[in-house]
Amino acid sequence: MDYDDFFHRVTGYLPSTLPAGLQHFNIRHNPGANWIVLRFHEFKYSQYELHLAKSSSHHKAYFGEGKVDLVAFYYGGSGVSNDQRMAWLNTVNPYVELISRQLGTPVVCGEWSENWAWLAMKLTEYDDIRKMAMSYSISLAHFIQATYIPISKVLVALGSM
Repeated sequence: MDYDDFFHRVTGYLPSTLPAGLQHFNIRHNPGANWIVLRFHEFKYSQYELHLAKSSSHHKAYFGEGKVDLVAFYYGGSGVSNDQRMAWLNTVNPYVELISRQLGTPVVCGEWSENWAWLAMKLTEYDDIRKMAMSYSISLAHFIQATYIPISKVLVALGSM
């Protein structure tokens, strides 16, 4: 199964794993890419992502050596100043422990790059790719459910929503 087939399965499962109130996202996947992007129109300058086999200095700083599969929420980009990004980090950071407890796994929060900040969770890989697609869809749905309200509160507090 290639990335395109895998993400087709993940996005096919996703609506059944999210409550109706959180099914209004847009999905983008570039053919052959090892990630998908989900955007909620109310979250300006931000997006959820699911990455497979990601490895970079940013990931190593948070998750150690090796490639990781992860779900994340990114805030930033060219429309966000450094001060806004830092304010987002300072405002969302108090929610990290609560989100981690809700999900039953550590969630990290920090600077992703000079333009982006993130909340992220490492996923557990599976040998069976079909089980992995369903599991990752459920993990992404749980991550969205656990972060949507805190992120909404943060963006409202910062005037970005």
